[in-house]
Amino acid sequence: MSCFKFSISALPVSRWANGHGETRVAVCWPPKSSMENFSWRLSFATMTHDGPFSLLPGVARYISLVKMTDNCSGVCIKAQESSQERACHQQSSEESFCLDRPGHVFLFDGGKPYAASLVSTAPCSCMPDLPMNVTDFNLMVRDSLGVYAVPGHLSSPNVSVEPLWACSTQPSDCHLSVWIGSVLFCFTDSTLNVQRNGVVEPVRLLAGAGLFWVQSDTPVNDLSPSLDIPIPRGEEACKRASGCEGDVIHFHIFRKT
Repeated sequence: MSCFKFSISALPVSRWANGHGETRVAVCWPPKSSMENFSWRLSFATMTHDGPFSLLPGVARYISLVKMTDNCSGVCIKAQESSQERACHQQSSEESFCLDRPGHVFLFDGGKPYAASLVSTAPCSCMPDLPMNVTDFNLMVRDSLGVYAVPGHLSSPNVSVEPLWACSTQPSDCHLSVWIGSVLFCFTDSTLNVQRNGVVEPVRLLAGAGLFWVQSDTPVNDLSPSLDIPIPRGEEACKRASGCEGDVIHFHIFRKT
């Protein structure tokens, strides 16, 4: 097992073909996999215009707001009618949701049509009419292959990393699963306290940085393995440097056997 450290600002940038945003990929597992055959993938997308999400059948998507411009209050994500629903004059049963604060995680089905709309703040004379954009955290797991994500539990009373709806517990057959990776991302400057050989050691992470763990000792996406940082779990804690909730996202990723 190896731990890799990353920072959004240092990840390679891939511009969208429509010119409405860009993506920075931290890890796409297994190595050299594509959008068609990855098991799990962590990326960060910056969106500058309204538009639909790419359809990814068989993929569960976890999304959270990372940052936004001052003239933007978030992004609204709304389910669109499928062709079958339009033909039957049915209304989509999926609910819309808004990403308006960092660390608030939502889960949705990548195989269903969704569209995202930037939400402008109330206009005022002190704010020029500048382009809006938001950056979001995107964890994707291919549930059609039995891959799923479980929120980690950091026990510090000052950190809110509790799962939101639809991702609160492991499936009942979790004993038939194998661990394949873990992810931790910091929205604010944070110090991760980890135990190594019975000694607690601080690991400092700046806002926009994170860690991921995989079953590999080779470089991943041009990142080399970092220090031997144990996966935080149990009594190990993460201390916040700021006063807002939801400063850390932490997931473990499993595959059903």
